[in-house]
Amino acid sequence: MEKYFRVNKVRIDEVKEFHADIKVEWLRSILLELLNDCGHGAEDLENSSINLKVKLDKEHFDEYGEVLFCEGKISVKYCDVCVKTGDSITQELEIPVSSVFLEHHNEKKHKLDDEISIFFGEQEWDLYYYKNNMANFMTVVHEYVFLNKNPYPGINNE
Repeated sequence: MEKYFRVNKVRIDEVKEFHADIKVEWLRSILLELLNDCGHGAEDLENSSINLKVKLDKEHFDEYGEVLFCEGKISVKYCDVCVKTGDSITQELEIPVSSVFLEHHNEKKHKLDDEISIFFGEQEWDLYYYKNNMANFMTVVHEYVFLNKNPYPGINNE
């Protein structure tokens, strides 16, 4: 899976599945940034992992045009430092992904500038935009990982 995904690769009412792991360079770079943020480095990549499994579905709405739905999960295993003991510990994240991509012109047209989510049906979706038929998946995965990492490793690791 490329970090910039062509929205027209998915047809209306078609579902496509994608799987990616640490072998994909942009996922590897997110994991390395996470390790660096935790005081670790590239040497810890061999004991770490990142996996992305998503389903993409595109639908047409009169109000918004072509809308790309992205549902799945991100699994991350990485080294961190325990805030209590200072010891190196392993952290694992299972992050559900529910995001939607609208064409960028919808942001102004529907006054969504300050919105971070939107409802379709009865489900709330994290809101992103695509431009020139390209959706940036690296930005989405990066945001999900860093918003979900434990800010106090070693506390409440359940």
